[in-house]
Amino acid sequence: MRFGSAGFSILYTDQMKPKAALVWAAWSLWIIWGFGFYTLGNRLWAQLDGIVVTSRDIPSTRGPRYITEYILRGPDGRESLYTAGSTDSTLPRSMPVGTVLKKKRWHLDYERDGQRTSDFSLPFYLGILAIGFGCLGWSVLLSRRQRRHPWEFAP
Repeated sequence: MRFGSAGFSILYTDQMKPKAALVWAAWSLWIIWGFGFYTLGNRLWAQLDGIVVTSRDIPSTRGPRYITEYILRGPDGRESLYTAGSTDSTLPRSMPVGTVLKKKRWHLDYERDGQRTSDFSLPFYLGILAIGFGCLGWSVLLSRRQRRHPWEFAP
């Protein structure tokens, strides 16, 4: 099939391999998992209410990233462990002892010492997720087209 011919399409060319739909689907599912379920999901699921009693930075064995383990004492006196990592899915690392934290489940923002903080870049993540879902839809369309016209996708 040549450029300009009646059957030419930018999305589908005769040089495409039959596995193209599978590759696009795998890539888009990875994007949806990494930016949606892992990052956005973890941030939405977190729920904190308490004062930082201890704060311990733990160096990484690989690379310059580190994590911070906090022990929080809640209003009821119970202590809980919270681990802040190097991604947007967690609250910031290296907060001092005595910091008052409140984060409600299903909210992206949180309170730090009574000040509302909204440091999550929601437009960026929604844009990446839109690309991921768009590519997943494209892989489904490509797969259907490959099943209907397998001779167009011969290696």
